[in-house]
Amino acid sequence: MQRKLEEELEKYFSELFSEIKKYTPIICEKIEKISGVKVDDEKAFMIIKEYFDSSIHVIIHEIAHSVVNEILGEKNPEKDSP
Repeated sequence: MQRKLEEELEKYFSELFSEIKKYTPIICEKIEKISGVKVDDEKAFMIIKEYFDSSIHVIIHEIAHSVVNEILGEKNPEKDSP
């Protein structure tokens, strides 16, 4: 089970990384074209890193809630509400 999960996560994050690598330069070019502001590699990296640093905390927190709810057999009230 653990190995399959690791493989699936590795595949998912590899695909995500490929998308980030593909689209980040395009986004930076469009920002420069529209605004005239040059986004260099270091600045782009810092923006991406800041986004992921804060997002990872939230994602881990939400995963923990889902795991606890699954273990306890509880329903997620947000998903069950109309």
